[in-house]
Amino acid sequence: MKRSGFSTLVMVLALCLFSLDALASLYCGRHLIKQGDLSYQVAQVCPEPFFIERWNYADPYGYVHLHGGYEAWLINFGSRKLIRRLVFRNGYLERVDELEHGVSFEPGSRRCSAQDLANAGNSIGEVFAKCGSPDFEYRSEPFLYHSPYLAGTPGFIVDETRWVYTFGRRASDRELIFRDGRLQRINKLRR
Repeated sequence: MKRSGFSTLVMVLALCLFSLDALASLYCGRHLIKQGDLSYQVAQVCPEPFFIERWNYADPYGYVHLHGGYEAWLINFGSRKLIRRLVFRNGYLERVDELEHGVSFEPGSRRCSAQDLANAGNSIGEVFAKCGSPDFEYRSEPFLYHSPYLAGTPGFIVDETRWVYTFGRRASDRELIFRDGRLQRINKLRR
């Protein structure tokens, strides 16, 4: 009885380790890319990203690193597969995120209605893939944020981007607010 409990525990731990490794790896065709690969190596075997996000970071002492930082490539593998977000830190692959399903058309080539915009995705790249470029874009200066709840912890840089889609007389315009590439909210703009 003890032996089967131990073997079950070993099996569960092995599956957990395998799933963690899977989060940092991806097959592009027949080539496996994995955590620690350089961006130029990934570019040689994976499809070209349809969207690239960039942001910076602060080290444990609160110093802002504006050169280098993070870069995320969004790759569309078609409507039957998920969009993959390959996150690089200073040129090395750190992780692979799974987003919503991809699109069967060229990402960024179509335009959403005001209603469709609300379901376009949770990241700036997903919204671009399904709804195209905004009519207007505003960016704030990145600022260092320190959590008021965790004294003495390192800060992190917040990069805020606002996208505005106009719809003419058909509907009210929409402002999408992204922080570090993640959709925070959608504002309906008054005329």
